[in-house]
Amino acid sequence: MTAVFKSDEKQENTLRRHYETEAEKVFYESFLQDALDAWEAYQKDGLHLTLDEVCQWLNTWGTEKEGSMPKCHK
Repeated sequence: MTAVFKSDEKQENTLRRHYETEAEKVFYESFLQDALDAWEAYQKDGLHLTLDEVCQWLNTWGTEKEGSMPKCHK
């Protein structure tokens, strides 16, 4: 149990940072929570976009053929 605790503690410390401002800390914690929420949603429903799909969509930004966000799929 001690080895598991030390491993978890090390992982937790990896996620922590030194924050210059309270606003930076709030932003980071909000970003982290959004990521955890997205991961939980993916595990429940399997909906996702691939990196290729996102890159193809982003490559249209700022062009005359700017596309809409692709639909998530399983």
